[in-house]
Amino acid sequence: MDVAVEQRTQLVRLGVRTTSPDLSLAVVERALQLVSEFNQDQRQSQSAQERRFLGSRLGDAKQELREAEDSVARFLEQNRDFRNSPPLLFQYERLQREMTLRQTLYATLSQNFEQSRIEEVRDTPVLTVVESPQLPVRPDSRHLFFKLLLALVGGALVGVVGAFATDALLRQAPEEAAGLADFQRLWGEFRREVWRPWRLLGIGRA
Repeated sequence: MDVAVEQRTQLVRLGVRTTSPDLSLAVVERALQLVSEFNQDQRQSQSAQERRFLGSRLGDAKQELREAEDSVARFLEQNRDFRNSPPLLFQYERLQREMTLRQTLYATLSQNFEQSRIEEVRDTPVLTVVESPQLPVRPDSRHLFFKLLLALVGGALVGVVGAFATDALLRQAPEEAAGLADFQRLWGEFRREVWRPWRLLGIGRA
């Protein structure tokens, strides 16, 4: 199994070589499935941890916001004419800023908490397959030498058989020897194809 990462595009290329093309394709498809399931499980597990943390922090933030609001309410009840007093006005603005900060924090935590709940149950694919696995157009070059050798040996055996067949035809009666010329012509064409093994293997010659 070969895995390569393109630095420029951040794409991951996966290749598998086995004794069977169909097996290689099945291995790649299964590997993509397992990686996708692992990433999805990891994402859902991380979202669950975030949800638990945010849920706990959200409760604290809600309590802190309530305390800040109560502080502002008590101040207003006790100081109805605070705007004519600079110290009281300063104290009010400080309490107001604290309440605004607690409101913002609570709103942010609440939004993140709801988002983590959604991510925890989301089952959309986390991997995007740019190019689906497919079988190679040409055979593996590592096995090409053995195929060529097999074709050459087969061609030699065909040549020997052809020689014996020609000799047998020459021994036939004169009236049967008329077909010898056609046999030799067809046999010669067949031998030329045999000694070009790249054609038999479907390989173009440069």
